[in-house]
Amino acid sequence: MAVLTYKKGDLEPKFIATLKNSDGSAIDLTSASSVKFVAVPVAGGSTINRAMVFENRFAGQVSWSPTSGDTATVGAYNFEIQVTWTTGRWQTVPSDSFASMVIVQDIAD
Repeated sequence: MAVLTYKKGDLEPKFIATLKNSDGSAIDLTSASSVKFVAVPVAGGSTINRAMVFENRFAGQVSWSPTSGDTATVGAYNFEIQVTWTTGRWQTVPSDSFASMVIVQDIAD
């Protein structure tokens, strides 16, 4: 996954991800009950923990639309996506590392 980048305060674009198994195939989310985006600042601070939307369950596609508070703090973040299945069990993607997000200073600020 490439580094997800936003300017401070930006609410667009919506982040769309295709969740994949370790073999590269899409995770079938048909029996998932929920999915969330969790980002932790590398330098410490408030965690972003937001519900995601299923865009295409069969193809493993989900999305997150930031809110004003989500992109308010400049810095580097590690993030992951947590899927909760109808069994109540969960799965974290990526399973072997973190993905990266950066919020950069807006020149207008």
